[in-house]
Amino acid sequence: MDDVSQFIRSFGDADENRIAFAWNGKHGEHFSDANYEFRKAVLESVCAAISAAPLPLVRDLFRAETEFSREAWCIDLRVRKLAETMLMRGGTECLMPFLIGKHQSFDASLACASIQIAPQLATSLLMEVNRLLASHPNEFDERLLT
Repeated sequence: MDDVSQFIRSFGDADENRIAFAWNGKHGEHFSDANYEFRKAVLESVCAAISAAPLPLVRDLFRAETEFSREAWCIDLRVRKLAETMLMRGGTECLMPFLIGKHQSFDASLACASIQIAPQLATSLLMEVNRLLASHPNEFDERLLT
């Protein structure tokens, strides 16, 4: 647990590879994610005190867990808490990472569908979606935004 606590306290961009989805490319009984155990330990600690977790760590856990969901055909329900925290603390800066993660899989989409955010934040996010759509995004971003 000391390694997890130290990891959380000192988390930086170079540390994402320790929690990133590291899939072996196989499904079923041969499915493997090399970072699964450590990421789940970090996720447990982060969710226990999410307000103290660095926003980049919350964002990167969200990304890893939603990418995992695409290939594992399941989702950790704590993804909802990560999504809410990411949007509440990161606002429009976290809009695209949220939308990318939400659209990784059916399970991720369902987990993100029940998030609860303040009406003012929802308005701000909608304004950002409209601004981005008006800027003629590429086809991928347009699909995410609509």
